[in-house]
Amino acid sequence: MNRIYKPTLLYHLQNYNQMAFIVGPRQVGKTTLAKSLQGDYSASTYLNWDNVKDRINILTSVRRKE
Repeated sequence: MNRIYKPTLLYHLQNYNQMAFIVGPRQVGKTTLAKSLQGDYSASTYLNWDNVKDRINILTSVRRKE
């Protein structure tokens, strides 16, 4: 399925060395989009902000870079 935001996300990932947040209402394909791109990037990690352990991981990573 073609996703209208896939080219924008690909551009971001290819041109910036940083994580990308995908936000939106439930059931619109955010997880499907993110996981469909994982095969293109060997060093990719899927983190879910609603998962407490993942949220701590995200916040800890951001703090280390400051």
